[in-house]
Amino acid sequence: MKSLKTYLSESTALGSFVIKTVGKPTTEQYDAITRVLNKFGCQNLKKATKLENPALDFIDIPDREVWVIKFELDEPVSTYVLHQELKAVTGINDKLITVRNIEEPIEIYAEVAQEKSNEVVKKARLSVNRVYDEDETSEIEPVYGDEHNKNFLGYLANVASERKSMEVEPADPLFSWLDMSKVKEHELNAKLDTTDFNHYIDTPKPVYKAAKKVKLPPNSKFLDTSGGFNNSVVQYPAFNPDSRRRKAKS
Repeated sequence: MKSLKTYLSESTALGSFVIKTVGKPTTEQYDAITRVLNKFGCQNLKKATKLENPALDFIDIPDREVWVIKFELDEPVSTYVLHQELKAVTGINDKLITVRNIEEPIEIYAEVAQEKSNEVVKKARLSVNRVYDEDETSEIEPVYGDEHNKNFLGYLANVASERKSMEVEPADPLFSWLDMSKVKEHELNAKLDTTDFNHYIDTPKPVYKAAKKVKLPPNSKFLDTSGGFNNSVVQYPAFNPDSRRRKAKS
């Protein structure tokens, strides 16, 4: 039968961690990291190695060099505690050091992204070769010399022969004063008033002459305030007998 100590030793699982820093840790910083990790039963501590093509690490820092230190611990500890202690003893800025468990999703994604980036071969955006690659070249005819000029002139002649004429012959000589008498009158001119430029729109037409004589309104001095005739101002004729002509005088 196994003892309790044996069961405990067999049930103990090592936790794998990784430390990533921007820039290579100095010898003093590496020794300080070792002392902190030994408090938690550090095992299999690796030397700092440079990470090629860091994809998801310190992405806010351009032109970064990321260094990795891998190790295992036989005592349970959180990555936050390790991060705070390592930052304090090494003097590294909080944004330039990180501690992760290798089972964390962000670390798994970082490993996958790094493997993909290692497969991609980076090249310069602008080629410095004097000769184009085969996939960048194509067979073209020379664009100079007598032969090219003859072919080009023949092409222009074919285009000119197939092009439709743009000349338009007007039905009437609009600007020939000698032939103005021969200009045909528009058929609508005989039926419509030529001064009415809106003859095709159904609208009230301009009136130049009244159809019948319009009576003038009465003089306002003969009207009262209500608009009726005022008897007090109307002049009535006075009939005074005239002995000679027998006509009434006003």
